[in-house]
Amino acid sequence: MAYTYGALPPPQGTPVEEETKLIGPTPVAPQPKTPISELLELAVQMGIKVDFEQVSAVGMPHNQTFTINCKAGDFTGIGTGPSKKKAKQNAASATLEKIKKSLDFKDHLFVSRLLITV
Repeated sequence: MAYTYGALPPPQGTPVEEETKLIGPTPVAPQPKTPISELLELAVQMGIKVDFEQVSAVGMPHNQTFTINCKAGDFTGIGTGPSKKKAKQNAASATLEKIKKSLDFKDHLFVSRLLITV
């Protein structure tokens, strides 16, 4: 007998093929990482500290534009957006882009590949 949540059992007398027991929510494909989580994971791997600081909030209370500064080690990025969350994501994305273009990141990738292959 199969167990599933959220499904009605077949009418009586209907032959039922053997099926996998599924209990609980249906598995969902993983969501892509946000720039913030990607930056924080990379910072841990590289051993650098990440700080976010709100620089400004401009406009009427119902229609503000936020500016946030992100500092990761020697790299900085500024992001703006209609919400603090979006401004923080944009700042993390800008910082992440600078890190990935840097020689420090390329050295980090080289060293981590050496450690994996040795």
